[in-house]
Amino acid sequence: MDPKLLIPSPDAIPAAWAWFKVILIPCFAVHLLFMNALLGNAIIAWANALPFGNRNTEMAGPICRKMPLYMAFTINFGVAALLFMQVLYGHLFYTSSVLMAVWWLAALALVLTAYAAAYWLDFQFDALHHSMRWGLLTLMVACLLLVGFVFVNNLTMMMDPSSWQRYFDNPGGTLWHGDDPTLIPRYMHFVVASVAVGGLLLAVLHRTRHPEKAAQGLRWFTAATAAQYIIGGWFFLSLPQDIRLTFMGGDQVATVLLAVSMLGVLLALIFGIRQMLWPAVWSTGFTVVGMVLVRDAVRAAYLAPYFSVADLPVRPQTSPMVVFGLFIVLGGVVLGYLLKVWKGAAPQ
Repeated sequence: MDPKLLIPSPDAIPAAWAWFKVILIPCFAVHLLFMNALLGNAIIAWANALPFGNRNTEMAGPICRKMPLYMAFTINFGVAALLFMQVLYGHLFYTSSVLMAVWWLAALALVLTAYAAAYWLDFQFDALHHSMRWGLLTLMVACLLLVGFVFVNNLTMMMDPSSWQRYFDNPGGTLWHGDDPTLIPRYMHFVVASVAVGGLLLAVLHRTRHPEKAAQGLRWFTAATAAQYIIGGWFFLSLPQDIRLTFMGGDQVATVLLAVSMLGVLLALIFGIRQMLWPAVWSTGFTVVGMVLVRDAVRAAYLAPYFSVADLPVRPQTSPMVVFGLFIVLGGVVLGYLLKVWKGAAPQ
């Protein structure tokens, strides 16, 4: 069966597609940073709260008290990115979501379970026995890892309409995209990146009052960044040949984006090894933006035989876009104020 016959017709959008892409990219980049902070710090806290070995409650405690905040920002910016992604790719994303509906809906229960564990650890960390702390951290990390795996499955299936015909053999909404050779390396790429960003955030938060914690955070960052070269190479080699060639001179913009992003990773690794915190922070932020753009180029290359956002029908509606823009500005002001209040009130 021709996969194009399985793709629903896209809905019209109220403005040119470029407007939504310009909003989607930074929204997803910010979501990615908060998601990395959440998962990476949860993994580091879990490792520091092990019931055996060198348990480090002084490191795990402050991390756990920030988990609800990271969770809230991860979800809110994730919703924003998801909404704009649906504007551009909704006819593809909704289809893949239906094909794996059981797992997609289960992700909500997993998020709520992780949220509950985060609040429990925040409010009761000092009162909990160390085995209970580690148990709750294990539950939270497991739920977050499963949610990430569900999302990666959905987003890879969305880009591969040729796999949708498996529905006729399994119409129960339990499809995985396990035959995709990029699934595991793509997933591991995000998980290891989370540990790197989580460690870097710890270094920033503890840089003045607790230099030993900052040093530990930079060690996590450096080790995870070094591992990314192996996992990133695995991911790149798992891509279809035609898409790899796109980033090896086939498309000049895509090739430059990948090269610049790899340079950012190298600089971040060098700065991490040399314990140069702020250069590591800026190079990591630069790399995240670059990798988000590379990811967008990969998605476009996958979908090129089936769909391009430039083909979306447009029915202009100016007033909703103006109102949205005003609320974006207002929301940014309110968010900045809330972060300022939180920074002043939060214990170090």
